[in-house]
Amino acid sequence: MVIEAVAMGAMAILKMFLGKTGEGFAKKVGEQLADKAGELYQSVKRKLSSDPYALQTLTRAEENPASADRLVALEGVLKEKLGEDPEFAKQVERLVQEAKTADGNRVLVIGDRDVAVGGNATGTFVTGDFNQVNKEK
Repeated sequence: MVIEAVAMGAMAILKMFLGKTGEGFAKKVGEQLADKAGELYQSVKRKLSSDPYALQTLTRAEENPASADRLVALEGVLKEKLGEDPEFAKQVERLVQEAKTADGNRVLVIGDRDVAVGGNATGTFVTGDFNQVNKEK
């Protein structure tokens, strides 16, 4: 298990959850995914509640989920807690995986340069930095 990858997956879900809390969240993402996102959030909140700084970081992210700085701070705290507690890390990893597959009608893509395709796709797909695609005629 790579802690950074687990934290990135958890943050992708938490950003969505924090940014769309309230009425209509389940309608936007699907009920099953909303349930898993809420379960992940509650698990993280329980873990952070024993550390005043960590809890304050979460609270500040809740207050302004559009703030990249607050989310980066939360991700840093989450990485620290995941690294300190292997059982918590396993639990978060499991919840992230469950959230990814919670709603068969949607695709949850987590990670840099990940690609999701719904339906049929043809053509060239290129991810990465500084790539060049030359088509010969």
